Amino acid sequence: MTPKTVSDSPAAPTAPVLPKPSRPEVLSWLGLALLLTLQYGMFRQYAEREVTWCYPRGYDQTVYLGRAYACYEQVLRGGPLSGVLWALRQPVANGLVFEAEAGLLFVVLGPSRLSALTLNFAHFALFQLALAATLRWRTRRWGPAFLGVGLLLMAATPFGVAGGLSYFALDLAAMCLYGVFLCAVVRSGAFASWRWSAVVGATAAWLVLTRYLSVVYLACVFAGLLALLGLGLLRGEPARRRLIGARLVGLLVAGLTLVAAAGPVLAWKWPMIRAYYLGQFENAENLIRGQEFGASDLAGRLVFYAKSVAFDHAGLPLMGMAGIVLLTALVLALTHRLARGRVECVGPTPAGDHGPVLAFLGLCLLAPLTALTLFASPSPIVGNIVVAALVWLVLAAALALLPASTAGWRAGAALAALGLGAGCYHQAYQFTRPLPLWGTRAEMEEVTKLYERIGDCCRLRRWDSPRVAVAAVSDDLLPSLVSPVVYERQGVLLQPAWLLGGGVNAVREEAAVRAVRESDVAIVPVADKGSDLYPFVRCMREYRPRLLAACRETHLDAGRFRLPWGEVVLFVRPSVRVEGLSFDWISSNGVSLIADASDLKAFPRIELRGRYFAEHLGKLPNVQARLTAPGREPRKVPVRISASGSAYRLIAEVDPDELPESSEVRLHLDFDSWFIPAERPDLFGSHSPDTRRLVLLAPDAVALRRAP
Repeated sequence: MTPKTVSDSPAAPTAPVLPKPSRPEVLSWLGLALLLTLQYGMFRQYAEREVTWCYPRGYDQTVYLGRAYACYEQVLRGGPLSGVLWALRQPVANGLVFEAEAGLLFVVLGPSRLSALTLNFAHFALFQLALAATLRWRTRRWGPAFLGVGLLLMAATPFGVAGGLSYFALDLAAMCLYGVFLCAVVRSGAFASWRWSAVVGATAAWLVLTRYLSVVYLACVFAGLLALLGLGLLRGEPARRRLIGARLVGLLVAGLTLVAAAGPVLAWKWPMIRAYYLGQFENAENLIRGQEFGASDLAGRLVFYAKSVAFDHAGLPLMGMAGIVLLTALVLALTHRLARGRVECVGPTPAGDHGPVLAFLGLCLLAPLTALTLFASPSPIVGNIVVAALVWLVLAAALALLPASTAGWRAGAALAALGLGAGCYHQAYQFTRPLPLWGTRAEMEEVTKLYERIGDCCRLRRWDSPRVAVAAVSDDLLPSLVSPVVYERQGVLLQPAWLLGGGVNAVREEAAVRAVRESDVAIVPVADKGSDLYPFVRCMREYRPRLLAACRETHLDAGRFRLPWGEVVLFVRPSVRVEGLSFDWISSNGVSLIADASDLKAFPRIELRGRYFAEHLGKLPNVQARLTAPGREPRKVPVRISASGSAYRLIAEVDPDELPESSEVRLHLDFDSWFIPAERPDLFGSHSPDTRRLVLLAPDAVALRRAP
């Protein structure tokens, strides 16, 4: 028997060998990485030079920043998962992942405005990468990939004062995620691949969870595509029908993935979503917004969004380059058709079947515009969502027209060089331009000083959630500005409760006066340049004398500030803190009242009110008060206590001349009688274990009053 040789034995299994990336491929990816690095460098210096020195401008930005910083603080207290869950539970009607993403990013970069804006840039960079990779896959060339990136870089929307890279809000993130969604659709062959269709559904869910309103756009797009595919089934030949059937399956997979990931959240948040979007029709805010932007009817909104998309979001550079690309592709297509048969084809032909892709992209352009036009509350920012579809439509149309010939290849390379060069120049130009100011720099810095002063007052009085009333409507004067400015400048997180301000509708005078009286912090203008368009502004001007009088009666004047919008007075409620309570009782150890000396100088009368039960002691106890201040000997303070029915009232009168200029002082109250619940079975039962020596129930209200 002949022994087996090595060549006779079965071959050992070998691992598959992955193709080694070519040198041009590696260099192209490195070039794209270098481009993104340069963009971030320019963005960073732009943000530090033009943006972060100033308070955040715009209502939406202040709200998102405040929640992002609160999410980060929750991460520090309970870990990343705790922060994410906190963000998910917030009662917001716009989206729930943006602030969670920012809170986690702060763990890496630190909490700051620059770190928050870096999240905007990350979304923009993700869209560029997805666009380049998809075009590279579809055409097997880097020319169209770099052309696509160049077109995107020429868009105006990343540099908008509101909704751009320098504005921390959902708008730019939603536009970029919409673009990533379109890239996934193109990569799936317009839903021909069910695996990539699942990716489409996942990106759509990410988009919807970032901005809930996006589900309206996606529902319209999916419904429109379903109708087109249904018509194709009726007319197509068998092979075409099989492809349409595959696309229907892919569309179903994408839809189910979207519903599974985002549907439960939308159902959970639906009451808030409904109140936010549909509530505008109930309070007529949509009419005010329509008048503000000159788009009060359907025709007006149609013109408004057409102009907004063309000039504010796409911009003249992008539209001009898009025209050059499409015109070049059209000329080459016509030339190729005339010279067909005499042109040598080189390289692989770009992926065919352009019709479904173009149809889908057209739907993605029209659906958001239609939904926004029908919604009777116009916005100059939200139209940016269609920029992604516009860029993709230009690219898809050019790819469908450009012939796979030597002339087409050379023209594509030339267009790529021109587009990328123009896009890079546009970025550099925009990043070196100054950001428009709304007033002089001194006036804008005065806004920051106003909110820093509010932070100082809140820290002094240990308020974490001050009640804020603002008798104005302006981007300089927003209750929501308190949280981000104080956190960025002083590292203290305040979460204010709004009693007045932040809306455009009128309020009744009694409600406005009550709000400023009950507020901890009130901002009231004494002169302003605001527009009369908002009913809230008109009624605040009418109520101004009474609001100022009410504040001067109950609050401290904490300073005047000259802002771009006008001159305002900051009022702060004087505060006293109670320490030494035994749960909800005053014990035989007495109780201490702590206040700032400046508060007591202006409001030297301290008043406590609470529930009183005569059967506890039989008679009111005698009380003595002792005032202690840094560097001063303790002094006795006149104090008296009285009862009327089931309520007691205790009043202590401090001499302002005995107080220091500024420091925390303590007024301690001692009582001469008490009772022990365990020794009073007639009142507390024979088995009461409470052996505390109690005097009175803790006060329900503690207030500082001016001297009578």
